[in-house]
Amino acid sequence: MREVNLYTVKIVYIVLSCIICLSVSAQQTERSCGTRHIPVNAEPIHETFSSLNRDNIEIPVVFHILYSNEDQDLSEELILSQIEVINRDYNQKDPLVKRLPGKFDKKVSTPGISFCLASVDPFGNSTDGIIRVNTSMNNIANADQQVNGERVIKSSELGGSSAWDHELYLNIWIGARNDDITGDATFPDDPEETETDGIVLDYNVVGFRPEVEGRFNLGRTLTHEIAHYLNVYHPYGAETGCFNDDDLVEDTPNQFGPYYGKCDEEVSSCGSQDMDTNFMNFRDDDCLFYFTEGQVDRMMQTLFSTRYKLISSQTCSDARPTPSDPLKFAPILTLTQGIEIPLDILSNQEYKLHLYDTAGRKVWQTDSNLEHRYSISNLGLGSNIYILILEIEDEAFSRKVFIN
Repeated sequence: MREVNLYTVKIVYIVLSCIICLSVSAQQTERSCGTRHIPVNAEPIHETFSSLNRDNIEIPVVFHILYSNEDQDLSEELILSQIEVINRDYNQKDPLVKRLPGKFDKKVSTPGISFCLASVDPFGNSTDGIIRVNTSMNNIANADQQVNGERVIKSSELGGSSAWDHELYLNIWIGARNDDITGDATFPDDPEETETDGIVLDYNVVGFRPEVEGRFNLGRTLTHEIAHYLNVYHPYGAETGCFNDDDLVEDTPNQFGPYYGKCDEEVSSCGSQDMDTNFMNFRDDDCLFYFTEGQVDRMMQTLFSTRYKLISSQTCSDARPTPSDPLKFAPILTLTQGIEIPLDILSNQEYKLHLYDTAGRKVWQTDSNLEHRYSISNLGLGSNIYILILEIEDEAFSRKVFIN
């Protein structure tokens, strides 16, 4: 038997150790999403929204730019390019969709959501939807930049910029960060985030700038984080491993963990091919280009329940005033056997009523009748809060109701 040279063994060991170190170091420069947990009350959804008319789903956005130098004070042109990116990604207008593996093409779905810079502020004044705050604080966007548990970037009192009404606007904060995180978002109804609901981005990943060398230069970090904001999780869930409860979406294959860097032609784990180019993975910007039907259903469930005010706020256009809300003034009666809804003020109109539970499941619906009075029995419904939605032509209104 040939004698093993101990010196050679040591050299091989050192080389392998260096390779491992370089691999770990390289991974730290990958995309890193700060939205890592899954809420304890997270559940799969049981209703599809494929037939829903999404032509009028529009979300008003306000950008809070916190800067300490000229590079961080992003131009309006760059912000507008970011709006264009998310509008393209959420409406499947990107030619990259042609690179989708044939195995997955029938699972792809378009959210059909549009985004605009808010043109009306919470006080009714005209705005460009961009707030700029000069700061002397380094890395103000870091997740650990907090005072008494309050994140500095989200508080004007602490030197940041306080959120506009989180029910009516998607708040996006932009600033410098060195915590190895490109972006993070809050989930709907997160008990730890109420008034500070929204998204925080590293200023380096904002906007469409293909002329700048980089891996996150096409604005897709925001595409990823908005999906979190709309209750979509990473394909592998909260932890690595082949678990059945990964992302609570049936049409995304179980995935062991995140994928980074450039695209591979085919990657597999957990016994099946993985959707490594799905927007909810961690690939470079030019490798991400689709959502699935199940992911879009989660978005629609959120927009038509917990975030419904967001798409009915009418703050995208100052030329279109907010209509009066018939549900707001309806004298809804809570009875021992359910609720009664009188809508006499709509006697000359046709409309639809829908009732959703807090999980986004539709539990009741009806078209308008001649009496314009409706009763919802509590038989089969649990004692809980529900979301009542009224649709009139291209307008929609919502109201929380309690059923005993």
